[in-house]
Amino acid sequence: GVNSGALRLAIGVRMFIRRAAADPTWASAVIRVVHFDQAIRSKIANYVLVDLRAGAEEGVFSYADENIARDLVVSCVVGGMRAVIEGRGIQEHDSQVAEMVLKALGATPARARKLAQQPLPG
Repeated sequence: GVNSGALRLAIGVRMFIRRAAADPTWASAVIRVVHFDQAIRSKIANYVLVDLRAGAEEGVFSYADENIARDLVVSCVVGGMRAVIEGRGIQEHDSQVAEMVLKALGATPARARKLAQQPLPG
C-alpha cells in the first residue's frame, strides 16, 4: 500500500537489515543465495528496478544508469545484512544504510533522512 517508490525502497532496505539482525541464520542463507543464484538475484533485481524507476519518476532519484543503481542497492543491502550478523552493526544501522543509499541515488540529504526514518509497516 505504499505508493512512493523511494519510500518502498527505503522500507525494503531497512526490513532486510532488521530481519538479518533478528535472524542471522536466515540472513546467512539469503546472502549465499543472492551471491550464487542468478534466478533469485534477477527476481530481487526486478523489485528494486520497479522502485528505482518510480523514485526517479517522482523526482526523488537521479542516477545515470539504472543497472548500476540496482547493483548499488542490492550490494548495500547485502553489506548491511552482513555487517549486523558479523556484529559490526551500529545504532539504527537499517536507517543509516537506507539514508546513505537514498543519497547515493540522488535524493537530497533532507529527503533521504526523512524517508529513512519513516515508521515501518506493521
